[in-house]
Amino acid sequence: MKKTVGFTPQLKIAAGIDVHKDKMVVCVLQEDGDEIIQEFGTTTRKLNELRDFLVNQGVKDCIMESTGTYWCGLYSILEQAGIQTVLANAYKVKQMPREKTDRQDSRWLCRLLINRMVKGSFIPPKPQRELRDLCRTRLHYTQQCSRIKNRLIKILETNNVKLRSVVSNLSTKTAMNIIRSLSQGETDLEKLKELCRGKLRKKMSMMVEALEGTLDVHERRMLQMQLKELDFCTGQITELDQQIDEHMEAYKDASEQIQQIRGVGEKSAEVIISEIGTNMKQFETPDHLTAWAGVAPGQKETGGKSKPVPTKSGNKYITSAMIQVAWVAVRMKGSYWSAVYKKLTRRLPKGKAIIAIARKLLRLIHRILSGELIYKELTEQDYWNTVWGRKLSHCQS
Repeated sequence: MKKTVGFTPQLKIAAGIDVHKDKMVVCVLQEDGDEIIQEFGTTTRKLNELRDFLVNQGVKDCIMESTGTYWCGLYSILEQAGIQTVLANAYKVKQMPREKTDRQDSRWLCRLLINRMVKGSFIPPKPQRELRDLCRTRLHYTQQCSRIKNRLIKILETNNVKLRSVVSNLSTKTAMNIIRSLSQGETDLEKLKELCRGKLRKKMSMMVEALEGTLDVHERRMLQMQLKELDFCTGQITELDQQIDEHMEAYKDASEQIQQIRGVGEKSAEVIISEIGTNMKQFETPDHLTAWAGVAPGQKETGGKSKPVPTKSGNKYITSAMIQVAWVAVRMKGSYWSAVYKKLTRRLPKGKAIIAIARKLLRLIHRILSGELIYKELTEQDYWNTVWGRKLSHCQS
């Protein structure tokens, strides 16, 4: 007699939703094998009908793939209805190669959920999602400001205005005042020279020579357009800073705790908290957090030998923030992290050493936010003491 191997359902009823741009295919599956499959649209009215359908069927758990941004609207509606929704990574829930239809996809997702064979993605609570959106939008405008300043430099250099050779940073007040004057058609070098402030007053002779360019009407108009866009982006950043400050009031204590770490400033703390939150229960261990963030090394072992592999892909925003924090920390003279960096660069390239520092810092942040330990600043000498045999810790109980 043939025997089949099966799984014991972990849920009495569950729903799988195959998400598309213009339709949602829903499969409701019960532990005895009965199923119902229906299709719904993606307008708000149709999504509300989908929610009511699930509620009427007694569904309290459902699953769907993280397809683009199409899942966001439905997730919010189901969240408000109290339905526990698992957002699955599409790469990890793909079916075995065979004929594929939307109905089969929804049925497959539902079977994975009802047997507890899939782990959901990390979805932060709504206040944190709002803070995350604000921080990511601010990053977008900050990057856009950098692009605009590069275009300003290109216009000036193309017309032989060597302002960048005299001014170290285009963001200074003197540099921006000179560019605005040039865009308005100012050609009197003596008047432009008077715009110099601070240390640049000692370079007035160099400034006069650097500003002898060939700007014409077209280039001045291009400068004006770039300056208008720069002013708009700067205004947006200022407004976003105010909104972020309001949202950060709820995370004030956590922000102050992690800012005690060398290299973590106010802006970095805002980005870190917006991405990982303050509830570390969602990351079982520090290693889980570093793997999710994308600063943990990959693993590949064959024949008892470990082979080098790149770091795992993860959250690019927290990865970028932690790498910036790591660079700041290692450049501080006499800091613990500068000593760690010196030791690591003896056997690793600088890029890999910085990733290793970022991972150590993120592990430390996890332990602080989980309440496991209280941060205690260490010095470069403390690190060398540990190397020489004295065991120290960044934190104290």
